[in-house]
Formats: sequence, structure tokens, C-alpha cells
Amino acid sequence: MNHIVNNWSLGIIGTLQSGRPYPISTGDTPFANVSFPSVGAETEQRPNVLPDGTIVATNIANGGNNSNLLVGPGGHQACHCPQTTFLAPSGASDLGAVDVFTGDIVDFQFLNGNLSRNSGRGDPYYRFDLSLIKAFRIREQMKLEFKVDVFNIFNKPLFYQFNGNDVLSLMPVSTDPNCTVCLNAFTGHYIGADGRSLKIQDLTKGRVSRDLLTPVFGGLGDPTATDIARTIQLSVRFRW
Repeated sequence: MNHIVNNWSLGIIGTLQSGRPYPISTGDTPFANVSFPSVGAETEQRPNVLPDGTIVATNIANGGNNSNLLVGPGGHQACHCPQTTFLAPSGASDLGAVDVFTGDIVDFQFLNGNLSRNSGRGDPYYRFDLSLIKAFRIREQMKLEFKVDVFNIFNKPLFYQFNGNDVLSLMPVSTDPNCTVCLNAFTGHYIGADGRSLKIQDLTKGRVSRDLLTPVFGGLGDPTATDIARTIQLSVRFRW
């Protein structure tokens, strides 16, 4: 019986983490020659959040990628959508905000929005690994060990790197009032594949899309990486 019940070693490592914060960026910059990328390579310019949680980037300077919604007189005539701002005074730098439809240099209200830093939250991360060793003593200084390592015992999907798709510019400006996965030029709202407006509440409860192959907001709020599935490793070791 000693050979069966003795010389066992058991090791367990567990990790329990709440959802990790990540930034939410407009994906644009105030001026064409100014960019301060963060850890996930997104820009540090943040959008505005309305009292009901709706996220907007209307009249936030868009000198980098021209993706924030600024519509001047020319854009209003071109798209027949609401005008949000005015032409900039003569002599204004061409490195600043522009009309998203005509490229005219326009005025703006904000360099940065009021959304706080790292407002997004990813999925909780729960992982358990197990190591089991059975040793057979051959002589006093010699042992033969059989080892089993099980990683992610419960085979739980472990998503992370939510800052890989954390920019609003994933959803382009559209002049279609019924567009989806877009920045609606008529409302200023970011519209998902299911027709709802993006709110900060959507980005604080882990991944947004239940099916990652059909993202709701173009990938915003979804992870870009996953940890290993359950993996079993067997090994034999001779010690002397």
C-alpha cells in the first residue's frame, strides 16, 4: 500500500481577477502633428459622455484622422445633416479641426472629451492550474517521478487585451440615417449592428459581443486575445 498512497505531491495555482480597466479613445487627435499614443497604440483623446451614458465625439477637434463629427456649412449642404460648427476664422491653421465631409477648416468646442480615463472594463479572469506528481523510490537517492500538469483546469474561456479595439474610429461617419456600425451624422451617435446607440454602460461589463465573429460595435469593447484552453502535459523525470 505504501507504493500506492505515499510520495504524492499536489500543487494548485489560482488566479482571480476582476475586470481590468482599459481606455476608450476617439482614435483621433486635436492636431495633425500632435499624437501621444498610449499602451494599446490608441490616442489619448477621449470622447464626451452624455448624462444618459451615450458616447459622442461631436465638435471634438479631429486634426489627426478626421473621424470625430464636425459638420460645417459646406458639410451641411453636402450631406443634408445637421450643422454642428462653423468655418474657422481666416488664417486658422490647417493642422486643426476640419469638416468631415468637405475638409474645410472649422471651429471646434473641445480638445478632449469629459469621459474619465480607463472607463472600460474587460472580463474577469479566473484561472486554475494543477500539478500532480507521483514518485517511486528506487534506492535511497534515486526516484522515478511521473508528473501531470493541467493548465486552465475548468477550460474557461479567458479573454484579455481589451485595449486592442478601443477606438471609436472603428465606426466610420455615415450619412445614412439607418446605418449600423457607424457614426450617424444625423444624431451624432455611434450605432451598433443591432441598431442601438453606444453607451458607456456597454463597455463596463466585459466583452460587448457574445459572438466575437459578429461584433456589435465593430470590435470596440471586445478582446483581441484569449489564454490557452485546457491543456494537459505529461512528463517523466528520473532523480538521483
